[in-house]
Amino acid sequence: MLTVNADGYIIAWSAQLKEITGFSREEVVGMQLLDLMTDPLREPVADFVQNSRAEVASRPLPIPFFSKAGEEVGIVLSVSRNDKALGKLTLAVVLADVLVNASYASSTYSVKVEATAGDEQPLVRIALDENGCVTEWNENAEELTLFLREEVTGMKFLRLINKPVDESVARMIHEAQRGLPVQPQRLSIFTKSAEELDVMFSAQFLSGRVVIGMRLFEDAPDQTYKTHDELYRNTLGKGSVDLWNCDTCDSFAKP
Repeated sequence: MLTVNADGYIIAWSAQLKEITGFSREEVVGMQLLDLMTDPLREPVADFVQNSRAEVASRPLPIPFFSKAGEEVGIVLSVSRNDKALGKLTLAVVLADVLVNASYASSTYSVKVEATAGDEQPLVRIALDENGCVTEWNENAEELTLFLREEVTGMKFLRLINKPVDESVARMIHEAQRGLPVQPQRLSIFTKSAEELDVMFSAQFLSGRVVIGMRLFEDAPDQTYKTHDELYRNTLGKGSVDLWNCDTCDSFAKP
């Protein structure tokens, strides 16, 4: 367990965390939690903390953490207690090779996070505004899809997804916008060169935006996610690809 105050400073650090990270309580108390994170992780961890304080539903966050000895350790952050009156937020930290049970509203499901937290495939991160248009497109998205950030910013994301998979993606985005838990799904997408990719697709609501995450499915073979959209793959043909044809961003039509 670890606890941060209203300003994000660590005020409690358990003995178990010392065993996992190598950092003692004396070393970290008084530090900003984000100062323990590498640069690519600071924004998602900050979003997770902010949403947790606001009691916005979000999945446990699997991240790679570097121990005091410089070794990468896969951990998962989840909310243990949110004391809004005192501004204290307590997070549970577990190793990523366990099965994390997460409950949100009336939905309860289990997610095996070992592969997402520890694999070497970088996470594609895409953010959408309230109209479903692309506002963030990180370098990993460029490398995976071959489309540059300047080519897609401002475009409606659903226009970038081929039928019939776009129906599943639209549903996931809509549920994320409502603050509902969205279980990652296995989908097929096409790159700029019309190459078909098998990806694990996720969506969640962070800091007023829908954040899309993608990894190549072959790099996460052990995850226990729903794969009912896999049946769509047989209907997708490269000859019918209609990619990135959004000249303007019209309003996002929710299902």
